[in-house]
Amino acid sequence: CYRVSVVHEKGSYYKQDNLFFDQHTLEELKGSGPYAGRYKDGSFADKMIRSALDLHEGIILGWFGKLIMLFAALTSASLPITGFMMWRRKAKLKS
Repeated sequence: CYRVSVVHEKGSYYKQDNLFFDQHTLEELKGSGPYAGRYKDGSFADKMIRSALDLHEGIILGWFGKLIMLFAALTSASLPITGFMMWRRKAKLKS
């Protein structure tokens, strides 16, 4: 079985067609799962599953999306540190 992936938008992972062909006859095979087949023929749920990585990395909104994801990552990374600092300050005030 051969797999051919056609990317329709440079730098994007979800707008692509994943086609499968028999290795002997080169007949197109029906794939299964959310990533198989043509993007335009996929259901809404399949398109959302395909876009998960692009949403995670902020690729969908371009540089603005990447900037949003950077601030979201920095905020979530700072939460344990600020939580510890607040707990420590509260513990010092009690004693």
